[in-house]
Amino acid sequence: MKRALVRVVILAIVYAETHLAFAADKLDLSTIITKSDAEAILGERVNDPKVSNKRDADGYDSSFQYYTEKMDKSLLFDVSHFAPEKMTAKQRFSVLGSAENKLEPIQGIGEKAAFIERGSGSDITHTTILYVLKGNAIVTVGMAGITDPNAALEQEKTIASKILARL
Repeated sequence: MKRALVRVVILAIVYAETHLAFAADKLDLSTIITKSDAEAILGERVNDPKVSNKRDADGYDSSFQYYTEKMDKSLLFDVSHFAPEKMTAKQRFSVLGSAENKLEPIQGIGEKAAFIERGSGSDITHTTILYVLKGNAIVTVGMAGITDPNAALEQEKTIASKILARL
C-alpha cells in the first residue's frame, strides 16, 4: 500500500513537470495580444502578424510581430523557454546585460526585467525593448517607431504582464 502511494505521488510529480514543460507549446500569443489590441497600441491599422514557433535543442520559442500598414511602426512579442540542460533562462538573461550595456533594470515585473532604447526619432529604426525573466522563460516585448520611450515602456510592461499571467 505504501509503495503504491509513493508510485502515485512520483507519477503525479512527473506528470505535473512534463505538463508545465510543454505548456509553452500551447501558449497562443495571438489570444493575448490580438490584431485589434496591436492597432490600439500602435495607433494605426496593422497587417496580419508575422508568426514564428520553433522548438530546437535549446528549447521553445514563440513570437509575433505586427507592422503598421505604412511599415513605420511595429510591435513584437516573444516567449522563449530554455532547455535547462543547455542554458537556463537566468543564464541567458545575464548574457543580455553583457551584449547590451545600455540595459536599464526595471522593477516590479517578473523576477528580473531590463529595458533598452536604440536609435532616435520616430522612424522604424527607433526601438525600445523590454526583457522579462520568469522561471525558465524570457518574455521580450519590443516596439519600433514610437517617439516617447516612457510611453513605450509602459505599453511593453502591460503586454509583458498579460503574457506572464499565462505562463
